Amino acid sequence: MKNLFIFASVMIVLFMAAPNEVDAQKRTAVKTLVGTISGFECGDNCYLTITDKNGKEHVVLCMARPLCTKWNAATEMPDSYKEKRVTFTVGKGKQYNDAGQVMGTMDSFTTLRFLAEPQSIPLAVHAQKRPELPAKLDAYEGKDPDHFMKLPGVRARLRTLLGMYYNDFTERIHQGEFKRNGQFLSVEGQMPHYGFMEVAILIIDMENRTLHCGLFSDGTVGFAKQPKKKKSGLLKFSETPAKMPDVLTNWSN
Repeated sequence: MKNLFIFASVMIVLFMAAPNEVDAQKRTAVKTLVGTISGFECGDNCYLTITDKNGKEHVVLCMARPLCTKWNAATEMPDSYKEKRVTFTVGKGKQYNDAGQVMGTMDSFTTLRFLAEPQSIPLAVHAQKRPELPAKLDAYEGKDPDHFMKLPGVRARLRTLLGMYYNDFTERIHQGEFKRNGQFLSVEGQMPHYGFMEVAILIIDMENRTLHCGLFSDGTVGFAKQPKKKKSGLLKFSETPAKMPDVLTNWSN
């Protein structure tokens, strides 16, 4: 009889707690969407406007680091970011009055990641025979990319793949080591002293023996000036653009 009483008590507690757990999950739930940046305005607080793929405008607090931190401090967003495609997460953030006092909470952008289309390689490049990569690619696991990138065949292929962005790439592929994930070796690097604001990734497909690269600048340093070049943003380069590795497709700096 005593055991039955204890069992019944436990069931009552679980029944009463379950709705609260569900409510807590609803309160903390966030959603990730895809859209285009369409505006930025500052008053007592700074608000970013993103139009999602369904045409709905989201005008909420700009809280996503590091971009919003910079824009809020300057009370403006560089025009180059307008019409950029992004993935964004909507959560909650604090709203302040002009005296710096917290007035409450409201929707805010908590993460912001740029999207980019892969840079296509001209057909003439595909028709050319590429220099061979080293025979034992798996030997580079755990090593930094410097020696690999200095090999004549690798350097030639990267120059062809990256074109006018080759120097921008080599400036950012530092402070990392190749890591293996199945048939791929990849290394992420960053420009010294600029962290995740100026970064790059190099991927080796060991099975198909191809190279793939990603490049990102938030505009802090920006890409070297040259006609027809972008000043900043997310760029992706693949020797097989129609079948780009998932690790590059999903890379968002």
